[in-house]
Formats: sequence, structure tokens, C-alpha cells
Amino acid sequence: MFPLFIMDSTKIIVYDNTIETIERYGHDIVPGKKIEIAKMLEAMNVDVIGAGFPIRSPNDRETVQGVSETCHRATISALARCSHPSDIDQAWQSVASAARPRLHVFQTTRGMRGFEVCMSEKQVIESAITGVRHAKGLCDDVQFSAEDTTLLDPGFARELYREAAIAGATTVNVVDPPITLQEMLRSPGRRRNGDIGQSRMRDTVETIVKAVKGMDVMIGGHCYGPADPHMNAPIAPHSAVTAVHAAEEGARQLTCCVRGPRDIDQEGNPSITSLSLLSGVVSVLLGNRFRFGVTLQDMHKIGQILKSQR
Repeated sequence: MFPLFIMDSTKIIVYDNTIETIERYGHDIVPGKKIEIAKMLEAMNVDVIGAGFPIRSPNDRETVQGVSETCHRATISALARCSHPSDIDQAWQSVASAARPRLHVFQTTRGMRGFEVCMSEKQVIESAITGVRHAKGLCDDVQFSAEDTTLLDPGFARELYREAAIAGATTVNVVDPPITLQEMLRSPGRRRNGDIGQSRMRDTVETIVKAVKGMDVMIGGHCYGPADPHMNAPIAPHSAVTAVHAAEEGARQLTCCVRGPRDIDQEGNPSITSLSLLSGVVSVLLGNRFRFGVTLQDMHKIGQILKSQR
């Protein structure tokens, strides 16, 4: 089973979400092209391919099914909401044929801060537990993510992630949302060195490491770049640096993507290129603590597909 990678403490697992996020950023790509991208990602030794959000559209369902039937070495992940059992069922139906299937369930938390329907901490935890248990009843490999993890109260984040792990999650993923222009302006000193996301990711990963201590669980890090496209900030390197800081604190899975046209990453995610090069430098500086096995052979081809389908 895939989580046995946990046995190798130096291995950095690469979760690529290029296909998973592709349609939200101006690309209208047919399932066949997405499957072609997935085959290239597998050839590049990507460990986990986020194949889509099956409940979202027939296109996503067809893509997840096609990637599951085509790629045999990589783990294939299907996305679903914890609070919607039908999401989880549809995701499993789409990914079940994969040699290494994964259900990635995520829990919304923004309602706690007034953006959506209000939820109490207790309700959020109960929803997460229910979603993870449902997914675990279908699939051995379950990833749990909570929206905007690094903005949550540390005590609440600790309890939420511990309960998700107890419920059966094999990977618990810490999500650091985009840094806003307001945050950058409030901290002008940090704007120069990109420390805002790095410090909050470090602190949160450290908290979650302690929360799941002694459990057979992998910790993941999903780091975004600046939210405002007009900022004079290098999006991919910024989030890649944050991701490597997460690895230093104990995260052994990092989410990234292939760059699209205009040299901008999907959602501000760190690019595979940035992570690969940066992790190599950091590994040398820290005494070869990390192993990052991705090759970059088909990066250009994938970028061309993204550009041609825009």
C-alpha cells in the first residue's frame, strides 16, 4: 500500500494537481488530453496524480476513470468533500479501477469565519470524521485536507487533524492559503523575504506533527503563492521555498503542478521545476536529508499542451 513510503523518512512524495485544477484557470481540455498529461507525469516519476473532482462534471469523471485505467505506477487521487457522501461515492466509482487508488477528502472551514454557512468547531470536526470514515470504508488510502489550515486556531487544528487521523486518514495535508496584498502591506519587512507563508506553515506543520505523533500517518504540505497577480513577487519560487520549509518540519508529501502558459503556476502552487531544484540545494545544505525522485523530461511537452488548449 502506498503509505509504506512513510518508512523512508527522506523520501519526498510529489502530489501533482495540474489536472485537478486545470479547468478553473482558463483551460478547456478534453479528457483525452488530460490522460496524456497524466501519462507524462507518471513517466516523470510523480508519486500521486490528482486526477480530478468527479462530482464537478462529466469531464472530470471521465478523466479520473481514464487516468485510473491508464496509469499503473502512480497513486491516482480523486477529490471529494467530507460533508457530501455523494461526492465520496462518485469519487470512489471513478477511481476504483486504479492500481493505486486514493480518496482525497477535504473539509471546508471558511464558514467558521463568516464566508459560508456558519459551522462551529465541533461541527467541522464531526463532518471531517464522518467524511474520512466514509472514504476509509471504500478505500485504504485516504488523504484529508482542511481548508486554510494555517489560518485556524492551533488548538483547533491540532484536534481536527488528530481526529481525522484516528478516523482513518493515511495522509493529513496542511493547506497554506494565498498571501493577500493586505498581509504583505501590513508586514513590509516580511514582504522582502517571503517569510509570512513560511513562518505560518512551519508553525502549523510542527503542530500537526505533534498531533499525530505515534500514528502511521504521512503529513503533506500544500503551499500557495501570493494571491494578487500584480504583486512584484515570484510566485513559484516563493511557494516552493515555503514547501521546503514544511518538509524541514516533517511534511513528506508536497503538492505542486506543471507551469501553464504565461509562466504562471496553477493557483500559485509551486512548480515541479522549482521544488526539484530547490529541494536538491536544501538537501545538500542539510546533509542529504531529502530525496526528490521526479525527473523533468516532459515538462515542456505538458506546458505546450496547456498552452495549445487554452
